[in-house]
Amino acid sequence: MNILGINDGHHCGACLFIDKKLAFAVSEERLSRKKNEYGFPKLSINKCFNILGRKKSIL
Repeated sequence: MNILGINDGHHCGACLFIDKKLAFAVSEERLSRKKNEYGFPKLSINKCFNILGRKKSIL
């Protein structure tokens, strides 16, 4: 089972759990290069989907 965790507040980001184990986690500011990024983490979510093997962006 794959679970996508999303934080859309201050220091937003996303994480991916595969079979109840943390597989990947990233903060949006690492990808957008904007300090203290907030809002919906589009880049982080797309990075998690890339880890799952999806080539195209979902968002």
